[in-house]
Amino acid sequence: MMNQIAQATAARLLEQMPDFTVEPFPSAPDRYPFTTADQTLLVSYESSSFASLESFAPMSVERTGLVAVTLLTRSLDGDQGIIASVEAIVKALFGWRPSRDGVPLGASPMQPVRDAFVAEDNGTWRWVVEFSTRTMVVAETTPLAGPPLTDVKLIPRDESEAA
Repeated sequence: MMNQIAQATAARLLEQMPDFTVEPFPSAPDRYPFTTADQTLLVSYESSSFASLESFAPMSVERTGLVAVTLLTRSLDGDQGIIASVEAIVKALFGWRPSRDGVPLGASPMQPVRDAFVAEDNGTWRWVVEFSTRTMVVAETTPLAGPPLTDVKLIPRDESEAA
C-alpha cells in the first residue's frame, strides 16, 4: 500500500509542479546523476508506525506512513530556491488524498510533518519534506472450518470451582 501511495505522490507532484523532474528515490542517492540545472524531486516511502489493535473481526490496525520528498537544487534563494520550492511542495500535497487514476487508495489526506536540510555537496543542496497519511491494515485470516458453534458447556477445573 505505501509503495502505491509513494507512486501516487510522485504523479501528483509531476502534475502540480511541471517545471520539476520527479522520480522515485534512487537506491544510491549519493551517486544520483543530478547534472541538469533543473530542480529534482525524489519521492520515497520512509517508515510507518502502527496503532494498537482496533478490531478482532476483522483484525485491523491503523498505520501512519511517512512519505518523503527530497528536493535537489542549486539555488537557495528566489523563485527556484529552497524556501519557494518547499512551499510549492507543501501546497501540492497538503490536504491531497492519495489516489491513482482518480481512484482513492484508502488513505487520509496528506499532512506535512517536517522539512529539513539534509546535505550540500559541490553546490547541490538537498532538502527533505515529509508528509504523513493514515491507512488501515487488515490481517489476512483463514475462516474457521467445521460446523457452526451451537452450544457451550463450561467444565470446572477442580471441585472448588464447581461449588
